[in-house]
Amino acid sequence: MAGKKEIEVKLLYKNKDKIIERLRPGIKLLGKTEVFDKYYGAAKDGIKNKNHFIRIRKINGEIELTYKGKAENKRNIISRKELTVKISAVGPAEKILYSLGYQKISDHQSKREFWSFDGAEIVFSEFTKPAHLRFMEIEANSDNRIKEILKKISGCVSKVGEDIFSKFDRKGTT
Repeated sequence: MAGKKEIEVKLLYKNKDKIIERLRPGIKLLGKTEVFDKYYGAAKDGIKNKNHFIRIRKINGEIELTYKGKAENKRNIISRKELTVKISAVGPAEKILYSLGYQKISDHQSKREFWSFDGAEIVFSEFTKPAHLRFMEIEANSDNRIKEILKKISGCVSKVGEDIFSKFDRKGTT
């Protein structure tokens, strides 16, 4: 089981190539993939990530279950506890979650590009389900590291925070 404190920022952008150019020569493409996520939480929770929730993710033929703790927001740089385990099938995990009183909040489908930049992860995401949404994330081991990267791409991005996911809540759960 992998456990860590997730520290990230979500950003809107217009020109991915310009961002990548500003981060050269240290930026490296790690891969592109399609991601399928199912989110579970208390009955009245939305996907805006304000409270803890569970995610089941299928990516590159593997399935993982992730607990994400309550988000701490410092100027749209989000920190939260994150625990992940690999699982062999979605069905039994869903049965456990439903038995514990969780409900499915939303299904998501996205295409993602994963990049590495001097120890940080940069992900460009384009969601097609439950709504169209395009943004990028920077995840690093500290707020200061994220701020350093934000300076390099200043003028190319705008912080949006976790409220960006309210668009998914308005679209419904599937």
